[in-house]
Amino acid sequence: MKRLMAVVACSFLAISILLAFDTSSRAETYPSKPVRLIVPVAAGGATDILARLMAQKLGEELSTNIVVENRPGAGGNVGSIAVARATPDGYTLLFGHNGIFCINSHLYKDLAYDPATDFVPVAPFAEAAYVLLVSKNVPANSVDELIAYAKANPGKLNAGSNGIGSVQKFAGELFSSIADIKIAQIHYNSPPTAEKDLLAGTIQIYFNNILPGTALLKSGNVKGLAVTSATRSSVLPDLPTIAEHKGFESYAVTGWFGLFAPKGTPQPIVDRLADAAAKMAAKDELKDRMSSLAVHLISKTPQQYAAFIKDDAARWSRLLKEGAVSLR
Repeated sequence: MKRLMAVVACSFLAISILLAFDTSSRAETYPSKPVRLIVPVAAGGATDILARLMAQKLGEELSTNIVVENRPGAGGNVGSIAVARATPDGYTLLFGHNGIFCINSHLYKDLAYDPATDFVPVAPFAEAAYVLLVSKNVPANSVDELIAYAKANPGKLNAGSNGIGSVQKFAGELFSSIADIKIAQIHYNSPPTAEKDLLAGTIQIYFNNILPGTALLKSGNVKGLAVTSATRSSVLPDLPTIAEHKGFESYAVTGWFGLFAPKGTPQPIVDRLADAAAKMAAKDELKDRMSSLAVHLISKTPQQYAAFIKDDAARWSRLLKEGAVSLR
């Protein structure tokens, strides 16, 4: 019996050594083929633009091709499920955002994945503010004037949003909650349709992603009142932040995006990806490109990124429980 137990123990030790060697060997040669980056939104929008930029620059650091594959649907769930179920070998990654990791668990009752445990946060990439736009026919040229007009004209203002559960919708709801005003939310399936209705005056308010929002402002057909980030935007320096206004000191809403791997991805591969992402983020060429897109480049270790996500998820959970934002 003792000999049998010794043989079994030696066998387990040998298997462990082989597995460790195999993992180390795969990490040393990683990547040896193209990597798929699943983007859980349709092609053409701001998220897709950022994902393709990251794929290009990260691929250069890794000396491989990173192929973007758009898997839109269900608020990012379709693409997220595909990555959660993928082989955890570093060759299928997710370009995730805070809607997936902070909101969807509240919005969908039966998620086919757990955003807190089914992914490994690898590296953040970008953070983008929203810009508060109003139709030209709204007699307000500042945040204070907009609030005063809304209070004097209840029921006259409608705000467009990208749908239930979108961070952009929450930006508008949190603004209305703090200002103590009633603004109806009109949900749209696509930002271009909402932008068209804003130009036509069908909706009067739109918290637009700062990338397309900046372009819309340059057309001169809408008015920009403020940005939703904690600090002013480098591309719209004349616009104040909402937080600069009395009563809004703690207001800050941004969309963030980053790289995730399936649970079980070997740590050496996660470290390889994170190291490449850090080198990518340190280059002035990328910083300048991101600045031109009106987004802020972020660099964190996987551990710092995980803590950041946990804190942001807790914040939105608290706001939902307090009723400052809603899932209706």
